[in-house]
Amino acid sequence: TEFFDVGGVYNNSTYRYTPGYIGKSYISVGVGFYDASTHLQDVILYIYKNGSQLTGMKDNPSGDATQVWMTHNIIVDHDADDYYEIYARCNTSNGGAIETPVTSGTTNTSWNYFYGFKLIT
Repeated sequence: TEFFDVGGVYNNSTYRYTPGYIGKSYISVGVGFYDASTHLQDVILYIYKNGSQLTGMKDNPSGDATQVWMTHNIIVDHDADDYYEIYARCNTSNGGAIETPVTSGTTNTSWNYFYGFKLIT
């Protein structure tokens, strides 16, 4: 769900942020991973620029976990037509399925986010 998009810089069909100007942006991502069977391991978030990995953040919980929350932030230089994407990966010790819940219980608080905004320099 897109909450607001000043300038129409986020594409809901490609899941890409394209700044639309030459300069700097602050990009942030946060993802919550959940496994009811408590087997989460190797949680990774990637930020891609123009289809190539720009950076990544990895968390290896000490022992199997039920829930892991990860965030990753970066300041980037870009052209008007550069685009950014987010990828997430998580392994389990038992090969089971994981969830990335959209909301937190009945509170409708978003767990996951991806945003970028212009930095004035």
